[in-house]
Amino acid sequence: MNKKLSKTMIRILGLFCVLMVVGMMTGCSAPIKETSYEYKFPAWTHDGKILAIKRTIVTWRSGGGYDGTNEYDLVVFNDDGSNERKITTVPSDAGFISCSTSGNYIGYAVDNYIRVIDWAGNVSFNISTGRDSVSQRFDWSPNEKSIVYHNIAPLYVYNTVSATSIYIANNSAYASWKYNNNFVFEKYPMLVFSDKDGNITSTNFNIDNYIYPQYVNDQNKVTFFDNKGKIFFYDINTTLLTSANIGLLNAESYISVNSAVTKITYGKSDKYIHVLNIDGSNNKQIK
Repeated sequence: MNKKLSKTMIRILGLFCVLMVVGMMTGCSAPIKETSYEYKFPAWTHDGKILAIKRTIVTWRSGGGYDGTNEYDLVVFNDDGSNERKITTVPSDAGFISCSTSGNYIGYAVDNYIRVIDWAGNVSFNISTGRDSVSQRFDWSPNEKSIVYHNIAPLYVYNTVSATSIYIANNSAYASWKYNNNFVFEKYPMLVFSDKDGNITSTNFNIDNYIYPQYVNDQNKVTFFDNKGKIFFYDINTTLLTSANIGLLNAESYISVNSAVTKITYGKSDKYIHVLNIDGSNNKQIK
């Protein structure tokens, strides 16, 4: 009985070894999991943290082939990249992000509309824009009751209380609001100011050589960047106050200044996020 059992076990072990060799030769080994991450569309929060869209790429390599999944999440983390927290899963085409002035809401562009959520990921409302999520830009009023946004080409202001929009201007871009009763934007080729009712104040300031106008948190200054690596500070009368070479060139995107006017964040190659000091020093990739 024992001899028969031993022979049976030897046969089973031999068959197992043969199957292992065949499996290794045909690539039927255990799949190998590989995970990588990409971050884009960085945006400052009211308290100095950074929001971004995170893409998690999971790849399973097996038998000489590849299979995998992608997940997209809205996340928030400190300005050194630490303490990352997921807020909610978002569609793959989620784009530009803007945190409301006092930090009560987060808006992000997706599929021709702006979705506004709270910090638990609950949807508060959507704004139909007719503009794709990559080219959309929008910003919040100081009291969080209005949002300036693009509807295809024209600029509109959405009233969050009445859920209605009013037309502001055509041929416009890069509106910034948060810290002043009037918002600033580019009405090519000039810099323009407007209130929420569309009362526009034009300037003679030509923005041909500048990008990303943004109010900073003393209400009376506007920052610009150029394509040669400089940041500029102007007052609301478009008088130059100061400038500095901070080394940010064309490859950078979604450049913005934090509310304390001490740091800048930007995206690079739609994969990485950097933070640097306002004077251009200490530039680090944090994600």
